[in-house]
Amino acid sequence: MAIYNEDGQIIGYKTRYVFCCSKNDETSWRMDEFTVNPETIPANARDQIKETVACRIRVKQAKTPERPFFESEESEEEDEGSEIEE
Repeated sequence: MAIYNEDGQIIGYKTRYVFCCSKNDETSWRMDEFTVNPETIPANARDQIKETVACRIRVKQAKTPERPFFESEESEEEDEGSEIEE
């Protein structure tokens, strides 16, 4: 996946890897690998940057279910109405 700067120029790339214990057994461990677009680097530094990557290793968090919609107690009281005494 390309990474762009505010001018729309590709400045790098991100590749995501998923750790698997076996062929069909995916774990929650992820690694994002970031590389720089060599064209954005001065010519005299390109050889060094081609051999460099940055990685982020993390555990994917389980998604939490969305909070169900509940009416407030005030709105329930309003729906009941008030009794009128004669």
